[in-house]
Amino acid sequence: MFYDISMTEPRPRTETPPARKTTFEVALALSLHKPYDRQIVTGIARFLSEQDDWRLYVEDEPDRKLPDRRRWSGDGVIADLDDRNIARRARQLRIPVVGVGGAVNEEANPGLHYVGTDNDAIGRLGAEHLMECGFRSFGYCGLRPNRTTQWATSRQAAFVERLQEAGLETSVHVGRSQNTTNWESVQAGLTQWLHRIRKPAGIMACNDARARHVLEACHRQKLRVPDDIALLGVDDDEIICLLGAPPISSIIQGTEQIGYTAARVLETLMRGKKVPELFQIVPPRGVRVRGSTDVIATSQPQVARAVSLIRTRLETITGTAVCDALSVSRPRLDQLFERELGHSLHGQIKREKLRRAKHLLGTTDLPLKVVASRSGYRSPQYLSEVFRSETRETPAHFRRQRRQ
Repeated sequence: MFYDISMTEPRPRTETPPARKTTFEVALALSLHKPYDRQIVTGIARFLSEQDDWRLYVEDEPDRKLPDRRRWSGDGVIADLDDRNIARRARQLRIPVVGVGGAVNEEANPGLHYVGTDNDAIGRLGAEHLMECGFRSFGYCGLRPNRTTQWATSRQAAFVERLQEAGLETSVHVGRSQNTTNWESVQAGLTQWLHRIRKPAGIMACNDARARHVLEACHRQKLRVPDDIALLGVDDDEIICLLGAPPISSIIQGTEQIGYTAARVLETLMRGKKVPELFQIVPPRGVRVRGSTDVIATSQPQVARAVSLIRTRLETITGTAVCDALSVSRPRLDQLFERELGHSLHGQIKREKLRRAKHLLGTTDLPLKVVASRSGYRSPQYLSEVFRSETRETPAHFRRQRRQ
């Protein structure tokens, strides 16, 4: 049998769909000498341990952080947009870019995805931590406002606002110079400022490096830390904090989560999918309490001893046990607490329990049962009840917000 091929209908042409890309070339335009960026890289590494489909370009030389597109055919970039040079070059790329940094600036980097620090939450957390220490006098040590220090200015505004909400005022110092090449000038400005502050005082610095400047000025003025000046930094940079005498307390930023979230967003974009939120901010995880704020601001020795005892034995402490240990009556101790701190002995125990619960929820993955036990609550159900009453959120929601 004969078939005329020319008269048969042509077979429909089928196109082979493009293969799903299995490996992405990604550049990390970050400053690896900065603790903030290194912690972000830790979060990126955590994401990669779950994916294993990235190949990285990493270069810490300023002129080579972003690869030359004429020689590098990469798929995406995670860039430190606090660096204006990198931000300018990143905006010119024709591949997905996700920015990270300490200040969300939509106008400066329109259209770019960005994952950054919640500076308002950091400022408010700093104020609350120092208020919990019982201080009535406060200070903030920041940086002179300019295009590169918006993060410090935002923390300052939130710190001052939170204190104003509580009917308290604060003294702000930014200084004429923060460059350590002008070290004596920096110290002269700080010592003059510290001399004017009413003591005892709680001082928040915009970051750990600035806190170290304040600590040195305290030593020069022979001010006792934390008795005269309690000092709080930001970043939890162990190298800086542990070199202090005493070691510096510091706010723990959610930097690892910033890195993880930025990597997740970039992966989504490189696969051709959309991410609805252009800007995402990550809240701080809590305060790492070290010697520089391990104090209660009172000159009354029985109150100071009582607070120290509460913190030491928080898991089992009761008001009766505190009174017995100090050989003082409950009405008398309540009277002293009200006069010195503005609340009763029972109120101080409640504050210490809630503070420890927040710290454990924000910085660990411990089960709620363990958090309750270590914070002095008789059960996780009772912890949840108190937590909702005091914070208007559940422990689980609080932890999700801190850990996303």
